Amino acid sequence: METAEPNKKPKLSRKRRWLKITLISLGSLVLLLLIGIVSVSIYIQNNKKEVLAKVTAKLNEDLDGKLVIKDMKPEFFSNFPRVSLRLEDVSLRDNKFDQHKYELLRASQIDITVNILALLRQTIEIKKISISDASVILYVAPDGYSNTAVFKKSDKKSSGSSTAMECNKFQLENVKFTVRNDKANKLHDFEINQIDGRMEPEGDGWKCETDIDIMARSLSFNTKRGSFIKNQKITGTFDISADGNGKLVFAEQPLNIGKENFTLAAEFNFGETSSLFAIHIKNKSIRWRDTSALLADNIREKLDMFDLEKPISVRCDLEGDFDSMGDPLIYVEAKIRNNTLTTPGGNVDKCNFDGTFANNYDKKKEFSDPNSVILLRNLTGEYGTVPFRMAIASIVNLDDPIARGKFSSAFDMSRLNGLVDKDLLEFKKGKANIEVDFTADVVNYQLTKPKIIGKVAIEKADIAYPQRNLQVNDVSVNLDFDDKDLFIRNIKVKTAKSEVLMDGKVLNFLNLYYSAPEKIVLNWNVYSKQLHLGEFLGYVGNRQKAATKNNKKTGNFTSELTELFEKSQVRMAMKIDKLYYKKFLATNTTAIVAFSDETVTIRNTGLNHAGGRIRFSGDLRRGSAGNSAYSFQAFVESVDVRKFFNAFENFGMETLKSDNISGKLSLQANLGGRITPDNRLQKNSMDGKASFTLKNGSLVNFEPIQTVGKIAFRRRDVKNITFADLNGAFEVKGEKVTVAPMKINSNVLNMDLAGVYSFGKGTNLKIDVPLRNPKRDEDITDKEELERRRHRGIVLHLLASDDAETGKIKIGLTGKNSQEETN
Repeated sequence: METAEPNKKPKLSRKRRWLKITLISLGSLVLLLLIGIVSVSIYIQNNKKEVLAKVTAKLNEDLDGKLVIKDMKPEFFSNFPRVSLRLEDVSLRDNKFDQHKYELLRASQIDITVNILALLRQTIEIKKISISDASVILYVAPDGYSNTAVFKKSDKKSSGSSTAMECNKFQLENVKFTVRNDKANKLHDFEINQIDGRMEPEGDGWKCETDIDIMARSLSFNTKRGSFIKNQKITGTFDISADGNGKLVFAEQPLNIGKENFTLAAEFNFGETSSLFAIHIKNKSIRWRDTSALLADNIREKLDMFDLEKPISVRCDLEGDFDSMGDPLIYVEAKIRNNTLTTPGGNVDKCNFDGTFANNYDKKKEFSDPNSVILLRNLTGEYGTVPFRMAIASIVNLDDPIARGKFSSAFDMSRLNGLVDKDLLEFKKGKANIEVDFTADVVNYQLTKPKIIGKVAIEKADIAYPQRNLQVNDVSVNLDFDDKDLFIRNIKVKTAKSEVLMDGKVLNFLNLYYSAPEKIVLNWNVYSKQLHLGEFLGYVGNRQKAATKNNKKTGNFTSELTELFEKSQVRMAMKIDKLYYKKFLATNTTAIVAFSDETVTIRNTGLNHAGGRIRFSGDLRRGSAGNSAYSFQAFVESVDVRKFFNAFENFGMETLKSDNISGKLSLQANLGGRITPDNRLQKNSMDGKASFTLKNGSLVNFEPIQTVGKIAFRRRDVKNITFADLNGAFEVKGEKVTVAPMKINSNVLNMDLAGVYSFGKGTNLKIDVPLRNPKRDEDITDKEELERRRHRGIVLHLLASDDAETGKIKIGLTGKNSQEETN
């Protein structure tokens, strides 16, 4: 052990010696490097103009223009151990700058890091370029000339050069980069906050990893259409590769655009005659409005009329040519699942669809708005509470949009109550099934001039129409849409007492519904075994106005339907086996009835009533105060006068009632009047003229005659007066009836009447009653002889007038003759 100690010291000495040698060597190298740096510094300081001229001359060799560098300063320690040359106030212009005024480059500062040893050999080998506070403008004039022509000279020279032009690193800071193409109406404008990149050779090309922080002010492929990603910040990392033939590939990488996280991939091919590009962007969860904010104005304004409550999955492809005149191909895909879609017409809940947008609807035409299409596939949802499905829907041509689609739905009718105010229509039960194809123009985001082909079927529905006090039950109907026209078939309507079968059509319905509802004419064929008119008179009377409720969430069709009901016209060809109205009963009724907003017109009406036939035409005009005005022309043929008076409630007369009269009545009348809000004839409102014939008539217990009988014919039976023929004419004006001179020849007495009979006050009816008993002349057949004998003997001159005390009619003697009064 003691013999080994002396051997350790030589080993330690050798280690220390090698360490010393190493340190001295490294120090010598560092010193040599410092001497080199100082030498370079001294060289540049002493030869600044020469070096600056050499750098400028070298760079200008490959340019067809002019590069100007005002100053150059060495920076030795910022990129140690390499040397940086700081170029200040650098500008690059092509030879036509004086014409277009767009500098390709204007930089306050460019730092170029070079190889020290190469500088000592009087050659330049660039390792890094940093550009700050600069602007770069790539300009294309309307005639196609570009200021990038400044680089064309280098294409004509050989590639042999002693200068190594590789640039391993680059950096841009506060640089405005603009591509302005006035020929193709394109403008790409970016504010580069920071770009850091590192390049490496790869085969004949290179690859690069770049970190970016950019503000996109404009990415416009057509300045007339607006810009994509306008005023959006872009941050992320690009992995870029180039093949040496003008092809650049951006590998798929995450990228932040604005507030959203995207995945982006792109490819660029720069050739001599084209500059092709393809950009692919994806986002699995983004808001609808955030998506539209990234698109061009012409697309955004169309998409912004819609919105979706939840984020969606979307991808966008842009493919085109930077050098072309037209728009690029734009293709957008979106997937919507269990979302709420907001539209100008209301919300669609539980919404699902796969949507696409493309501006190449016709592959043979250019990419443009007129050649654009929005496609929605497998669209399902609930509008209000009504479920629906559209296998496919589309909007073609964004300049003059046309909507097309297939619409189907099956639902309970009660679900419509969420879309139509109950004050207008109320659906209580029933089923609906809809299967239609539609095409329509879109104007101000509303469907116009639609064309619909398909069917709507309604079964066993109960519907209330409060504005007309109308309730119908068990309604079944088939609506067949044939392009512009609507055919309504197999309608079955039941009310409490009536049952109606109907079919009809509306020509040009769909155009007029949107543009001129007042021109809509619904032509109906109506048949009923029995119809109680009182149940439908609410439709004839004044409409109660419904308060329209604006429900933006679910949409509301009340205003449109109200306008349709108020302005459209209806024409009915009717056949009714039994028609009831209060006490009135008619059989075998036929009529043509037309309804408009304010008028009901009845033409060619014929019906059997009270054993006779009635022909009738008339008009009913709704009034503002609740009353309705009517006018009619009637021809009554041989009806039972007692039943006729009873059916029409004695025409408002208090004295002459149905129990007082019998016989067969024929009548011609041209009358008018008013109907009360509860659909009764308004007393004292009638106006017009009428004439009548009563055959085989009788007056039974007629009080005015009985009053006369008590005075003059106490021995005659005036309670039952019969007469063969009774002819008369009268004019009605309000409560007064002016009776033309009329002769009454009966079994009990003869009578001449003329004057005014009033339903209220003002009766002034003159009556001449010969006292001669008509039975004494029963055997005389000569009419002239009968007329002469009629006035033989005593003639009573009576006056029927108002009793001031009782208000009733009183009859008294007068000295005047009624015939003389009327002559």
